[in-house]
Amino acid sequence: MYSYPVAFSYSCAQGPKIQRLVTANRLQRKRAEKAAKVQRGEATKAATKEYAKLKAERAKESKLQRREKSSRRVSSTVKSH
Repeated sequence: MYSYPVAFSYSCAQGPKIQRLVTANRLQRKRAEKAAKVQRGEATKAATKEYAKLKAERAKESKLQRREKSSRRVSSTVKSH
């Protein structure tokens, strides 16, 4: 246990002097902020989905090009023998 000097005293913590009142404007702002947050989430989700689609398409094209290249190599070696 700590022993405090006799002159030590606890100071009371003061709260804000002006209380944040729940007003119609404040509630409206809160609703708007929440709606904006949801909208951003949906936009992000849509962008992610679109990007995944684009990435899959590019991967498919890349795969086809690799196959073409390898099939050209195989056919050229078959012709040369």
